[in-house]
Amino acid sequence: MTYPDSAVPARQAFKIGNNTYVGGDATFLTFQKGEFRYVVFSGSGKGWTKEGVIVQKAGKQIADLRCNGSADTVLQTSEAPSKGFAVDSTPFELP
Repeated sequence: MTYPDSAVPARQAFKIGNNTYVGGDATFLTFQKGEFRYVVFSGSGKGWTKEGVIVQKAGKQIADLRCNGSADTVLQTSEAPSKGFAVDSTPFELP
């Protein structure tokens, strides 16, 4: 899959969000393609790390694709506004 198409700047196609947990946090990047919502996530805390992609359709999870290794980059919610990305306020809980 290629997203976004070349006519749409990335900062308009993607949103970023963050969840804070006791002893950790998770950052996620989301985008909508047709009726599907994709959530790319990376989170860690005391004794746990979770990274992957969740695919949702009509608000229901239909796929949970976990990373085999560690992420190549760390998502930083604090950088989103300065880079022109909107903050995603749609709730997301790590699987």
